[in-house]
Amino acid sequence: MKINEAWEQLYKAAMSRGRESQLNYISLIAEKLRNIPTQYLIDEQALFIPNDDYVANMAGPLAMQDSCGFYYSGESTWSNYLIFPIKGMDNTVKGIGGFNPTIYLQAHETGDFSTPYYSYSAKSLFPKGDYLFWGPDGFIKAYNAGYVVLVDGMFDAIQLRGNGYYAAALMGSSVTESLVAQLRFFDKIIVISDNDTAGNKLESLLKRELKHCVYLRQGYDKDVDGAIKKGHKEEVFSVLNRMIEEPFYIDRIT
Repeated sequence: MKINEAWEQLYKAAMSRGRESQLNYISLIAEKLRNIPTQYLIDEQALFIPNDDYVANMAGPLAMQDSCGFYYSGESTWSNYLIFPIKGMDNTVKGIGGFNPTIYLQAHETGDFSTPYYSYSAKSLFPKGDYLFWGPDGFIKAYNAGYVVLVDGMFDAIQLRGNGYYAAALMGSSVTESLVAQLRFFDKIIVISDNDTAGNKLESLLKRELKHCVYLRQGYDKDVDGAIKKGHKEEVFSVLNRMIEEPFYIDRIT
């Protein structure tokens, strides 16, 4: 796919010619905004796109093609976003997921969450409902481990992967046939959904489609990323480790 080639060119150039500025951007977003170690985002191959011309200057004319999803009719689609490669089971890039730190900060300062701060490649290029946010080599690592922790949000997955767990995030509320097919490769799926209506809906959908799921329900925060940041890492991971190690399929509460 063209997007995979374009991403490889972009990432290689950004982390060589633009390495110092990338590390500065990533560190600021990780440490000051998301309260996670910078290394977590480096391990995810995250890049910050500081202006409209950045991708074209780094990746060349291939990235300018609409089929790659970095530009549309010559206009940048990812300026001022922290972007992540969304990889398939074969570890090639299928689409892009983005986090806008400015919109995130404004939403948390004003309490107005009407403008989404997450975005994805255009639906015509990337049917995000058919993919999970695995991270680099994520599917094969989880497959070899025999389990995957399934969460709602990208930063939930990043938090768990940074702590040594094999985690994947949904990029929407639907559970498609393609997602079900991918998840059937695993002996055990541990679901940690958000504590809201959408999270409850997700659990119901997965229960209907997959018989080898177990559910970890934490009552400390809306999501597992928040629970860990609020000082409940030990409690959550103690239960999670138990669920991974035990041969039983039993839901747990922490």
